[in-house]
Amino acid sequence: MRRRVVACIVVWLPFAGACGDGKATFTTGAGVGAGGAAPALPRQLELGVFHSCAVLSDGSGLCWGGNNAAQIGDGTINGSRSAPVKIVESATAICAGFEHSCAIKDDGTLACWGGNLYGQLGFGDAYLGGSMSPRPVIELTNVVDVSCGFYHTCAVQADGVAWCWGDNHAGQLGGGGEIESNVPVRVEMPSSVAQIAAGRDYSCAVTSTGQLYCWGSNLLGVLGIGSAMDSPTPVLVTGVSEVVEVRTSDYFACARRSDGSVWCWGDNIFDNLGTADVQDSYVPLQVSGIAGAASLAVGGYHVCVVLNDGTARCWGGNSDGQLGANGAFMSATPVMVENLLGVVDAMAAGGSHSCSTVDGTTLWCWGDNGYGQLGNGSSEDSVTPVRVDL
Repeated sequence: MRRRVVACIVVWLPFAGACGDGKATFTTGAGVGAGGAAPALPRQLELGVFHSCAVLSDGSGLCWGGNNAAQIGDGTINGSRSAPVKIVESATAICAGFEHSCAIKDDGTLACWGGNLYGQLGFGDAYLGGSMSPRPVIELTNVVDVSCGFYHTCAVQADGVAWCWGDNHAGQLGGGGEIESNVPVRVEMPSSVAQIAAGRDYSCAVTSTGQLYCWGSNLLGVLGIGSAMDSPTPVLVTGVSEVVEVRTSDYFACARRSDGSVWCWGDNIFDNLGTADVQDSYVPLQVSGIAGAASLAVGGYHVCVVLNDGTARCWGGNSDGQLGANGAFMSATPVMVENLLGVVDAMAAGGSHSCSTVDGTTLWCWGDNGYGQLGNGSSEDSVTPVRVDL
């Protein structure tokens, strides 16, 4: 029986100067717009389950797609947005979850909006009181990385200290307990954090020395620690080292190592682990056919990478064409994303859709578009990339 994809997917688009999370960088093109002004180009991209968000080179934070819980942040609730809407003026990074979004401001503060059922917005007030526009998260400054999970949020400060807040029924906040919190809780990490990722009801983080830790629910082995036991505190993932990037989904996760290899673990119902069989794995397994990965994106049940040669590959579930291979057949082996003409800078993956930038100047999306999350002004799915008008 197929499980419904409802986890939040947090994926970064690398860019020079963005958030300092240890990811690869690229320089956007130097095109000139009307009147000689430089156009605002894609800087960082995040895809949620049913909505998408981006930061442009001028600091504008945009969102589009589903808005059932005000996750677009434009002061409204309900009614999808099929084209990008400007939400914040001076963002350096943004994240998109299931029903909420957050943005790091250029002064290092963090603002969130959308649903707040478990306090995932971090305001410190009533759990049911969501927000239709950005509001500051209390007690956090100097934020350099943020990840929006299903009903929780995690962030990293410039000193490498990590914090999580919101739902905590499985210990996904990493503070040693299982009581939800509407204010940030310090994650009990043994060393400095370089990058963090919030999944459905678990979280993972990469340390400054390349070690990988995960905590929270361990359903289907999603913590990658070789057992099925949950953990309310971070546990070292021993099956992979020299990690530079980790990405989380509902019940599986993937990591990219410094040598360009990609490793995945957890649920494998749609061949999303990139292995030769459909067996789940409680430990990281290397994805075959991938070498020289420069960036990593994990969706609902699909995975995409950008290779050092500037091409993109995806594998796993493909019910809505999210692999970008001009079809709807899932694939256990990486397939090339078609019709991306130029150098692919990086990619992001959502519930059942994907996006990428090309040549640092244009943004393209494909897959599920039922809520306008492809951003091309329509609600029709696409099995090949369509351009987003920014």
